[in-house]
Amino acid sequence: MQIQRALRGDGLENDALFYAATLRAAKTPQERDRILEQIWVSAEQLEEALGGDPSARGEGGDRENDPAALKAGEWYNKATGQIVAFAAHLDAYLAAIEKTNTPKVANTKRATITKFALEFATVGDVTRKTVRLWIGRQLTTPANVRRLLAELKDYWIFLVSLDAAPEANPFDKPSLPSHSKKSVDGLRRPFSAPDVLNLLGEARRRVDMPLVALIELARWTGCRIEELCSLKIERVNSAAGYIEIVDAKTAAGRRQIPLHSKLKPILAALIDNRAGYVLDRLPANKYGARSGAIGKRFSKMKTALGYDGRWVFHSLRKTVSTLLENAEVPEGVAADILGHEKASLTYGLYSGGTSLARKSAAIEKLDYGD
Repeated sequence: MQIQRALRGDGLENDALFYAATLRAAKTPQERDRILEQIWVSAEQLEEALGGDPSARGEGGDRENDPAALKAGEWYNKATGQIVAFAAHLDAYLAAIEKTNTPKVANTKRATITKFALEFATVGDVTRKTVRLWIGRQLTTPANVRRLLAELKDYWIFLVSLDAAPEANPFDKPSLPSHSKKSVDGLRRPFSAPDVLNLLGEARRRVDMPLVALIELARWTGCRIEELCSLKIERVNSAAGYIEIVDAKTAAGRRQIPLHSKLKPILAALIDNRAGYVLDRLPANKYGARSGAIGKRFSKMKTALGYDGRWVFHSLRKTVSTLLENAEVPEGVAADILGHEKASLTYGLYSGGTSLARKSAAIEKLDYGD
């Protein structure tokens, strides 16, 4: 039965993993020898089932070019732990961290490790040199590269605990190469003011009014997409003229943002004596995030208009930052509007933040030429 499964291709990898785990768990040399003998016999049976001749071992045959012998040899090395598939213990790792990670974080780690394994099939393929070269091929932000490395480093530590990887961790403090021109060009860029008007016009042409409203909110507040999609009407203070962001990624992200004079009538029409979310009828995913579907519509629309991967919805946030800088708004004021951490100790740790009046004056400097 095992050999038939091997011929079909299913179960072969799991059988090797089972043998490798059993071998690691052996308590005595005698038990280990018995398991090794079983692995050897199974490898011979596999080679014979694949059309090879295991009895030809040691007779000087051209076994290096024999597909059956190569397949059986590879299986033997995996079963004895000499070759470990990089993602072989992924499920066990995710089960081990289940209690300390949210489902969303766990799924992100699964995606990171699975994608890495597509390029690095075995643990032996992963070295400090190959990791450094891999880093250089990542067209993403340095912060995102650090996140990927941290997730891969933790998984490697788990592999070491199973004796499935050497103790030297190739993801530990790698030498980060400087970004090439290609990777720098691949980083996110802000939309220009005319670009924003172009996006708005296309959303209106498509009669996608939720997307129109989302872009309007983003261009006058600089909020992240999920901050806007999760914004509840109860967090809109029309009388005092601001919205309050409470569902944010960081402590600095929880903030009050004054309403631009051009946003006030738009927001009033969106609320219209309702309760619930400012942007209603947005389906939530299994984690409760409401930005997925509308975010995909934005992505398809901007791609159709000719904007490549350097421009995403987050680019609108960069647009607001750029307009504030060009309007000579102090960096600390802009940071309080956008929800960024302040670098200095005096303003970042001790200050209570920019006043609402001063933020309002800065927000009014946003101008898209419409």
